[in-house]
Amino acid sequence: MYKEIPLTVAEEVELQHAAEKLIALHGGDILKALKAAMRHNGYLEGQIEQIAEAVPGLIKIHYDGPMASN
Repeated sequence: MYKEIPLTVAEEVELQHAAEKLIALHGGDILKALKAAMRHNGYLEGQIEQIAEAVPGLIKIHYDGPMASN
């Protein structure tokens, strides 16, 4: 099961700075910045899944919780 690990103060500051840069990159449009972040996350997830398929045993992926589908 997924267990959330709290961020350190330094990590929170770094994340806030990255978010501000992303929003500025998209002309101050928070929704566009959020969509860009979500697309990037989906891309990374796809890459991880491809690696897991290509090299069995290297990465164990387990989907659980309310968003899991069979």
